[in-house]
Amino acid sequence: MQPWHERLAALGRKKSLQIPLAIIAVISFPFVIRGWIYSVRQSNTWDIERKMNSALQELQKSPPGFERAEKYLIRLNAIENPYAPDDLKQALSDYISACERSLEAGKAGRDTTPFDQQMNAAKQRIFVIEKRYD
Repeated sequence: MQPWHERLAALGRKKSLQIPLAIIAVISFPFVIRGWIYSVRQSNTWDIERKMNSALQELQKSPPGFERAEKYLIRLNAIENPYAPDDLKQALSDYISACERSLEAGKAGRDTTPFDQQMNAAKQRIFVIEKRYD
């Protein structure tokens, strides 16, 4: 009796097996690539979520004042993840921009309500996008 690896090698040389396996490989390749891309986006989304939560925890530990918000903005601006989904990067950029404008308005003594609404809308978009990759 032949060893198993010789039987497997003989079976692999048969065209009746090679052709269906090649077809299956060609058909499954796009799905493998799509799954890999999803996995990369998921891990990068989690990374941004983790960095945002870290910045928020530091914000909550800081004493109240404009310096607190400035440190928070510095932490948010430091978040870089080039492989995150584009819509997440855009929502994060919108959130940071609204935070900056709210801080500027607060320092100038103006009403920050419109900017706070923009911040909330951007944060909601971030949550929706994060849910998509959970």
